[in-house]
Amino acid sequence: MPDPTLPPEIEEIIFINALKLKSDGENALNLLLVARRIHAWLMQVLIETISIAFKSDRVLSPLKYPFRWDISTLERYGVHTRYFFIWDSDFRRGGAKPAQYFSLCPNITNLVLWCDSDLDQADVESLSFLPLTHLSVNLERLPEPTAKVIELYSRITHLELLDGFDLETGPTIIQCFTSLTHIAVPECHRHNQDIVPFLVGNIPTLQILIVSIGGDAIGLKELNFEVDHPGVVGVSFKIDSQVEDWLLDVQEGRGMWGFADEAVRERKGVQGGVKKDIEP
Repeated sequence: MPDPTLPPEIEEIIFINALKLKSDGENALNLLLVARRIHAWLMQVLIETISIAFKSDRVLSPLKYPFRWDISTLERYGVHTRYFFIWDSDFRRGGAKPAQYFSLCPNITNLVLWCDSDLDQADVESLSFLPLTHLSVNLERLPEPTAKVIELYSRITHLELLDGFDLETGPTIIQCFTSLTHIAVPECHRHNQDIVPFLVGNIPTLQILIVSIGGDAIGLKELNFEVDHPGVVGVSFKIDSQVEDWLLDVQEGRGMWGFADEAVRERKGVQGGVKKDIEP
């Protein structure tokens, strides 16, 4: 009697769901060894979200999600990548340049480009070919934008300013982000009372502004100043857990953006006189 077989469509659903259940560790990769066709199905899901980062300068080996991917993996499957976290220290220590990652992963929609040095013009130009809607970056590290880059900025809806906002140089470039609905800035104590009102007053499409505050875990946080806008929210993050917090957002919607969206929906419901149910 032959071994039982299922239609490929059903088999694919079974293994993809199994991968999602096991995606928290090395066991997820064991599923890739079942068969070549299973490997092809699951790699498309597994490679959708990837990161490479260093926790600190004391850590010499990169932290990767998912485990054991490399440039050759991106050459074959990078077209399926949608969410990418890159820590600058990797390519400064001899890894691939951002432009190389972007050429191999042309469908990224959510990018964290954490840089502690200025980015090359070629790296930023390569961004303009991506269908980005979510960008986390240090604006001060970016070169003067070209027309293509300005067109990219105009499509961004969620912008995280990793190193804050400079009231002297920031206003010019922030005007290029004409579709922003969400923006996040780190807590800068004495500067927030100027920065937050400026951003709220000068981004007409803005719905939510997050002030990110270091803490023990991700969640809502009281602000140390007042601003008359229902979309301004304090959100805490766990220090040295940038990748983990980002994964919460892109995989489960429970990271920084998710907490802020839920808080503002609840706040508007209360202000409107009717407490609305919060969507999961």
